[in-house]
Amino acid sequence: MIEIFDGSDAARLATVLSFRRAAFSGSRRDPAHLDAWASDTYDRACRHIVMTDDTGAPVAAVRVVLEGRWPLQDRYDGPLEQTRGAEFGRLCVLRRETADARNLYELMVNAARHCVELQRPMMYGLTIAPFWRALARAGVPLVPLSGPIQAYGEEENVILFDAHDLIAFYDGWRSQRTTADHGGHGDR
Repeated sequence: MIEIFDGSDAARLATVLSFRRAAFSGSRRDPAHLDAWASDTYDRACRHIVMTDDTGAPVAAVRVVLEGRWPLQDRYDGPLEQTRGAEFGRLCVLRRETADARNLYELMVNAARHCVELQRPMMYGLTIAPFWRALARAGVPLVPLSGPIQAYGEEENVILFDAHDLIAFYDGWRSQRTTADHGGHGDR
């Protein structure tokens, strides 16, 4: 299930921050920067998109910044289409798969759909190079906008997704997967 809420919801935000700390603690992130990854001053002004399992426990989360100064602007001074865009950040996944879902894919496509509904299809993010390069190799439509930027003990790059393209890519991938799962006969 997907939940979307504003950071002003203190109880839900506390749950996300606790989840984020647990997810980043078990990741390959530099432990010296765990506090910075777990929360910052922007969280209360962000919209949070959380994927939960059958018990209601978070399995993946991302925040989306729509208004005001974006955290990305603290490290990147290139052009950003803020009136048509949104910044995604603090993407974390505790469990890669749940039942029939690949949590990262499901979460980001739901974030993309939310951005389209808000008429903010340009999705910007600061992402570690191995992650965005793996996405690019898989054919996920994205555009790197910057060279390496040092952030929280890691080398990252600013990338841009067009939410419409991301949704179309995902829908095509799901269709191929469904066809393969049904022996090439589609949804008969």
